[in-house]
Amino acid sequence: MGLICYLLYIQTTAMLLYFAVVSVGFIGAIAIIQWIKPAYYRLIIPLLVVATVFVTVKGERAFVGDSMPYPWVPFNPDAIAELVKQNKTVVVDVTATWCLTCTINKVTTYDKKSVQQRIKQPNMVMMRADWSLPNDAVLQYIQSWNRNGIPLTVVYTPESPNGTALPEILTPNIFLTALQQ
Repeated sequence: MGLICYLLYIQTTAMLLYFAVVSVGFIGAIAIIQWIKPAYYRLIIPLLVVATVFVTVKGERAFVGDSMPYPWVPFNPDAIAELVKQNKTVVVDVTATWCLTCTINKVTTYDKKSVQQRIKQPNMVMMRADWSLPNDAVLQYIQSWNRNGIPLTVVYTPESPNGTALPEILTPNIFLTALQQ
């Protein structure tokens, strides 16, 4: 629990710092515009406020976005069995952009060098099921594992073709151990 609070604190602090830097830049732009043309001040202020919010939200994706150095395959539950028959290990990651725990798993597990090296192996297939917006196929998949929410990470291996659901909070050790089973 302490690790989760710490990571949440770091992410929130980084996002607030980013917002502060962007805001200072736009305040400087407002000062320059006011100095040059005071008549444009009332027109520019709303535009700069909207731009600040937009840049902050887009910039937040640097903290929670998908910057992983390996390709994700779109979610296709019908393809899993065939991939496992081809001696592939399939990892299904059910996630969403609004899911804080998913972001924590990305930072604490998927972004780690040992995990990235294993994921880049030719027998690995990383399948992403995005539940950012309602999706019946993803919901059915979640419910098939007797879960009510996300994150949900399931590992299918030739030795375990029916899959193994991992805990909601991952660690590199939990993840890598599941890949070996």
